[in-house]
Amino acid sequence: MAVLVCLVLAWIMHLFGMASAAMNVLIDVTSARGIGQVAWASLSDEEKGEMVGRAIGLGASGLYSAIGLVVIPIAAWGVHGRKPWARTTALVYFASTLITCCCTPLGAYGIYALMRADVRALFEEKSQVV
Repeated sequence: MAVLVCLVLAWIMHLFGMASAAMNVLIDVTSARGIGQVAWASLSDEEKGEMVGRAIGLGASGLYSAIGLVVIPIAAWGVHGRKPWARTTALVYFASTLITCCCTPLGAYGIYALMRADVRALFEEKSQVV
């Protein structure tokens, strides 16, 4: 049950992540110095680096959030049904959240919950019954 709560919280955070990435792109495009508003040749090397860095950061966070919006419901469905593959999927997802500052506690608790012996046994019993 605790793992499902973690997955639901993570999915909500990914929704906010997608909204944040979309809002940042909108602000960037509509600002006076936004991407596409200024001729590339007129920018200094520092400004070019800043724009490329922002574009990479926004792209990476948007991609991570989009993947999370797809993977989390699949993992939650599998965890709820005690599918053996779901434990692995959730572990990989929670491990990937450790690199982000805001999701580190959630990822650490998710890994802890899935690595406990009693939880591991729940997933193994289900696979042996079928």
